Amino acid sequence: MISEALRNASFIDPEDLSLKIRTSKTWKLDKDKKRVTSEIIDDLEAVKQAVFIHLNIENRSSFIHTNGFGIQAQKFFGMDTDLVMAKLPDTVKNALAWDERILDVTDFEFEKLNHKRILKFSCLITSCFGEFTYEGQVNV
Repeated sequence: MISEALRNASFIDPEDLSLKIRTSKTWKLDKDKKRVTSEIIDDLEAVKQAVFIHLNIENRSSFIHTNGFGIQAQKFFGMDTDLVMAKLPDTVKNALAWDERILDVTDFEFEKLNHKRILKFSCLITSCFGEFTYEGQVNV
């Protein structure tokens, strides 16, 4: 039996008691100052910010995040760059699989930086609010 408090919770629809898609409203991060601002963002901007956070935090690197939070990119350190390019798309998709707003992650492109052990990548992320290109990097 579902309690009245749970029935009134925002993630339960009182009519059919099914889970709703979570809200996209969140506070905006100021990446330069590394702070949360008082500005509220939602929809596509909120998804972009969620992707940025998940793909820039190493999975299991902190006690404040759940085990599924973040990306498992440290495993690529010391690997051959071509092998990383083959495995990185699945790693990115797995890191973002938790978010029901993200529908697909495709069109991966890579750029090797020979003077550094860094692999830059970009991918097209399709969400329920629209598409955007994400650019990131991993140490190899």
